[in-house]
Amino acid sequence: MKTINLFSITTIIFLAVACGESSESAEEVTEQIENTSDEVIDEIESELEPAIIQDLENEEFASKMSEVKGILIDVRTPEEYNEGHIEGAINLDNNSGAFESYLDSLDLTSPVFVYCHAGGRSGKARDILKDRNFLEVYNLKNGYGNWDK
Repeated sequence: MKTINLFSITTIIFLAVACGESSESAEEVTEQIENTSDEVIDEIESELEPAIIQDLENEEFASKMSEVKGILIDVRTPEEYNEGHIEGAINLDNNSGAFESYLDSLDLTSPVFVYCHAGGRSGKARDILKDRNFLEVYNLKNGYGNWDK
């Protein structure tokens, strides 16, 4: 939706400028469009809800999973996953192409819970989710290796 709005606004500005003074160069028009586009993007982003990105200890992670319906992703290798995992977790090794492809299928507003063995890989996954504008991401701080079973 942001792209459609930005495109519409850019088109309107371009047409208004093009129909106005013909003495402006194409570079000046392009600069005006880029500046206006940046302003529109800043305004849209300021209206979005702030993201919740949290690293949680075991107890907090378990509690949040029980109160918030979300997607639980184990980002370890399939071998690690098969040795034991949190019930209900989907195994998506974040070092494989499957991880980012799967993210493309998710709703950005769905809460996502991630964990790995010690917290490093899931920290990387948390950052990817944040960069992709997911609104609610929870990382198991010390990983499954420290999980209270």
